[in-house]
Amino acid sequence: MSSPPSSFSVAPAHSDADVQCACDIMVEAADWLAATGQPLWKRESLVPEKVCPLPEKGTIYLGHLAGHPIGAFLLFYEDPFFWPDALPGEALYIHKLVIRRSAARTGLSGRLLEHAVGETRAAKRPFLRLDCAPRPKLCAFYESAGFRHHSDRILGAFTVRRYQRSVLP
Repeated sequence: MSSPPSSFSVAPAHSDADVQCACDIMVEAADWLAATGQPLWKRESLVPEKVCPLPEKGTIYLGHLAGHPIGAFLLFYEDPFFWPDALPGEALYIHKLVIRRSAARTGLSGRLLEHAVGETRAAKRPFLRLDCAPRPKLCAFYESAGFRHHSDRILGAFTVRRYQRSVLP
């Protein structure tokens, strides 16, 4: 794996166009996952009115490479659906971490995660948390990024694997 380019940056989505771009990257990822037999998100759920959190609930971030949008993620202040047992204020919660296929295996997904770690530290929360499908490669990716398995949660017909990473120095 080559080292990530230094022209990579991450910033909150500031406009409707930014939010739409993040949704487009999510759709690209969903289509690729479905094409490889690993469906995850339904296309109809990846539209701004369903993806964009209210400002008091969270933020959409876009990663840019040389000025071009290359990845995205959502960062929520609380996550009562997947983490109903969590204490308020103890974590930030990352969802829908995506990278364009053209940037796969470049290390930029890890850079997006590191930005989320920095945001979590800045918010003075001890943990960054996530949930994911219990897929070996996906779990291995998060574990290689410093996340530790917390627990599994059964939600009707499906199970999610919950991970957390301490962001304390």
